[in-house]
Amino acid sequence: MGNKILVPDTSAILTGSMNLLGENLVVPSGVIYEIARGKPARILRDQEEMLKIADPEEGNLIKVKEQASITGDLKYLSSTDIEVLALALEKNGTIVTNDYSIQNVAKSMNIAFEPCGMDPIAEEIKWVFRCKGCRKIYEENIKECRICGHKIVRYKKVE
Repeated sequence: MGNKILVPDTSAILTGSMNLLGENLVVPSGVIYEIARGKPARILRDQEEMLKIADPEEGNLIKVKEQASITGDLKYLSSTDIEVLALALEKNGTIVTNDYSIQNVAKSMNIAFEPCGMDPIAEEIKWVFRCKGCRKIYEENIKECRICGHKIVRYKKVE
């Protein structure tokens, strides 16, 4: 993995494939918080003093949220996911994740990412939203259909 800075999300740590004490690993504090119990939590607690834990600057959180809103991923990202993206942006790091929404926003922001046990997304995903009832397509993410009131679901736009 070389000298690049790695920023893992929670899934990357839970897979057990990360060297948590690697010199070039920076862990967002939200990831530590999400891993609240079980073996990974005990490992993290035992090694927390040696981990490089960081919080991204507010400006970078805002940039990520704005971009995630544009890509249609904001609703599907947790606050920790947004921290991971913002910290990688700030540190010019590489995100380690299996989360396709994180990968999609990272790709749109030219933030490097690596999967951990799954294939990464091949290209940036453009999302559209479709009503489960009347099947009307919406470009923006809304909660319910303006025509029939049914739930709206996200799916990959086919060009």
